[in-house]
Amino acid sequence: MLTREEVLRTCDELHACIEQGPGEQPGLLGRCLGMLRELREQAGGRYRLERVRDLELLITAWFSPAVRPGDEAARERLLAAVSGLEESWEDPGAA
Repeated sequence: MLTREEVLRTCDELHACIEQGPGEQPGLLGRCLGMLRELREQAGGRYRLERVRDLELLITAWFSPAVRPGDEAARERLLAAVSGLEESWEDPGAA
């Protein structure tokens, strides 16, 4: 099981990747999905798993041609999803 610190470090990396988007960036998308795959494998419960899956969908959309630079609504949804993921690992009952 990943520690809270490892999850926070991963979320910091996700934030850094998000700031380089939006738009089609296969390298960043692959990197983010790899991090999320590791989190999914370590989720340890339905609630956390749902947070990871939600984030996978949002990240995939973020690094696609569908989201245009300046789309603050998409960016805010994505950042809120990362925060929700962080919080799911902070709450031991959320597994």
